[in-house]
Amino acid sequence: MSAAGQHPSGSDAEACLEWLNRNCFREITSIEKAIEERKVALCERSDFTLETAFTCFAESTVVRLGVNDLVHGFDRLGVTSDQADARLIISRFDADEDMRLSFWEFANMMLPMEASLRDDVERRSRSRDYGLTAETKMLLKTLIRQSIDAECMVESMRQQVEKSMPMSLRSIFDELDWLKRGFLTSSEFRRYFDGYLDETAQLRQQATRNQQTGQVELEGLLRRFNRDKLNGRVSLPEFMDALTPKCPEKQF
Repeated sequence: MSAAGQHPSGSDAEACLEWLNRNCFREITSIEKAIEERKVALCERSDFTLETAFTCFAESTVVRLGVNDLVHGFDRLGVTSDQADARLIISRFDADEDMRLSFWEFANMMLPMEASLRDDVERRSRSRDYGLTAETKMLLKTLIRQSIDAECMVESMRQQVEKSMPMSLRSIFDELDWLKRGFLTSSEFRRYFDGYLDETAQLRQQATRNQQTGQVELEGLLRRFNRDKLNGRVSLPEFMDALTPKCPEKQF
């Protein structure tokens, strides 16, 4: 995040929303798009299964993974991490907020948004005779490394929001919730992005060439805010939680 963009240019709602667009939402959509590309590349490998990936971290799919389980599993895959990294990963995918990852919460770290590929991977059974090929294991390692890096980048954004935003997160939510329904959908976010034409020109040009591009990026933003729920809505508590630092004791 550049020094020039560390503080909104004013304390009014428009200035704060523009700052969030430049320094948070736009960055998150780019991050989610890159992660989605990695997920697709991994899940297109026919030998990849969710169960095989999970066995790098636990012997049974009924186990719920804690911070130490993730750190040790990452290490077995050759991915260097610390407990703060693991806490950020858990925070991102922990839908029931018990600070542990179930099998399906863990699976969301691997599963793409593309429905048919997602369904295919969910149905795959683990081969008892063969593990992952070297190529597939490398793709898994790359996805995990990029996911950790992504969470660190988003945590840096959250810490900057906490230090620099003169408006409360609730007030920001109310500004976005122009229909006053008490939740946000892709419509609210799309309307917000369209309000800053100069900042979203590249996104709109890509969407013209490929109509799914904008949908993927917005869907990634929504899923980050509501922790992969499929209802297409972001509540006020979810919005505030997504922008509140998870590891305030460590500067990212």
